[in-house]
Amino acid sequence: MSDPIILRFVADKSLTSKLIVYFGGALGFSHVGAITFDGYELGARDDVEQSVTGEPGVQRRPEAYARFTNIAELIIPSTAEERTIFWRSLDKEVGKPYSKNTILGFVLGRNIKDEHPAWDCSTLQAWALLRAGILPRELDDHLRQITPDTLYAMAFSVKHAREQAMSGAWRPEQPGDRIFGH
Repeated sequence: MSDPIILRFVADKSLTSKLIVYFGGALGFSHVGAITFDGYELGARDDVEQSVTGEPGVQRRPEAYARFTNIAELIIPSTAEERTIFWRSLDKEVGKPYSKNTILGFVLGRNIKDEHPAWDCSTLQAWALLRAGILPRELDDHLRQITPDTLYAMAFSVKHAREQAMSGAWRPEQPGDRIFGH
C-alpha cells in the first residue's frame, strides 16, 4: 500500500456550509473532496467557485480554490487496484449535477433521492470508496445519509485499521479472545 487516497475535509463561512455543519455533526466539516495526484480536488459542490463548466456539481478544482475555515486531510492507505477503481469511479462522474435534495435530507433527517443522477460531496466520495472496496457494501443503501463528518469518522476508522494491520499490531479476533473484559 504505497500511494494513499487523500480526502480533504473542510468548512467555510458560507450559509450552506454553516447549515451542513449544524445539521451534519460535531466535527465541523461541510465538504469533502479527493485530492488528485496533480494537486486538484475532485468533488461535488453547490457553487461555481473555480468551476470549469460554470455549473455546480462534480468538478476538478484547483486545491486552493476557496478560503476554508476548517481543514483536515485524511490519508487512507490503499492498494493499486483500490486506487484505480476509486479514481475511475470519480472520473466517470465529472460533470454530473449537484444534489440539493441530499442537503435538504440532512436538515429534515430523511433520505431524499434525486430524479436524475446527482451528487453531494460526501455521498460521491463514500460511493467511490465503496466501489473500491474500502468501505463496506452494507453502506450502499445509506449513502445519501452520510455527511462529511460521518464520512470522516468512517474513513478514519478504515485508515486506523489499515495502519494497524500494516504494522502487525492488529489481528482479527480469535476463538477464546476476551472481548468484553474479565
